[in-house]
Amino acid sequence: MCHHYIGVRERPQHLQDEFSVRSNLHQLTLPEAGFYPLAEVPVIRLTEGGERELAGAQWGLLPAWWKPSDRIPKRESFQRRCINARAEDVHAKPTYRESFRRRRCLMPGEAFFERGHYFHLLDDRAFAFAAIWDRWRDADGRDVDTCTLLTTEANEAVAAVGHPRMPVVLAQEDDYARWLNPEVVERSLLERLLRPTPAEIWRCRAAAPKAQRLDPRRSQPGDDVSSTRAKSQDDPRRGGSSQGRLFD
Repeated sequence: MCHHYIGVRERPQHLQDEFSVRSNLHQLTLPEAGFYPLAEVPVIRLTEGGERELAGAQWGLLPAWWKPSDRIPKRESFQRRCINARAEDVHAKPTYRESFRRRRCLMPGEAFFERGHYFHLLDDRAFAFAAIWDRWRDADGRDVDTCTLLTTEANEAVAAVGHPRMPVVLAQEDDYARWLNPEVVERSLLERLLRPTPAEIWRCRAAAPKAQRLDPRRSQPGDDVSSTRAKSQDDPRRGGSSQGRLFD
């Protein structure tokens, strides 16, 4: 399960160049220690006019039909169960299937975290998690947008640190366009995108000591997937609380 990632830190021009999106979203905060479940995260989706927009959504999908029950009285409890969706059955699960067909989106990032290690592309380029979103309305009539990222079986690099799953990552414009294409609704037409990315395109680094975790790109020298075994780490959420605006 992917429960932590580092968002794109560059200014809007970088997002415009990499993801062909423009935005005036200035109020979304970017935690220095990255994103965790239930945080508001940036997503790229299509408007009704077919343009790409950058919007905010809570990480942890809540389908439009969800209602409190005795078993799950709080929406946050339901959302925590839905921070990841398995690519193998996302098209069939009642919680996800309509979003998979109609509301796919991208979650831009720079690194994802598994078992005490950060995974970056070798060239440190931004990428996107294949994700889906939905809109739920609360008792006061306020709309709440939520999202989840898809996971698939781990490639050799992620498996080497002891984790069987990894996010579905897209890193090319053609893949972004296909994932967002509203005319593509059948899983079979997206099957190629749902496979694990090759291990050789990733750099794996052990998480830095607690005092350094405000910049997860700082790692312990020599720690890579070929020389590092999975080790327990303190929760990076305890490493600091400073935040910065995503866009200034």
